[in-house]
Amino acid sequence: MNNDIISISSAIQAAADYAGFATEDIRCTEKRYAAGLFEICFDTDWSRYDCFVDAFSGEVLGFSSEPYIDSDYIFAQEGGAARRLNIAANR
Repeated sequence: MNNDIISISSAIQAAADYAGFATEDIRCTEKRYAAGLFEICFDTDWSRYDCFVDAFSGEVLGFSSEPYIDSDYIFAQEGGAARRLNIAANR
């Protein structure tokens, strides 16, 4: 077993790879290290993820996700909201 701990950026990369995302497509919200594990929490536009990465091997040992809806983002994308913003900007 290797006694060198991987970098936090390597742990983030392992979590993103495991979830099928590029690192630039995720927003890390929490990064913790304890007892030989990195816990990497991150969001995408539609889900929240919690990933446990072995600090020595870089292997993902635990992973969970749940749907996440940013209501501000949804409201801004709706046609009615966009029209109201455009009308106000034209005045």
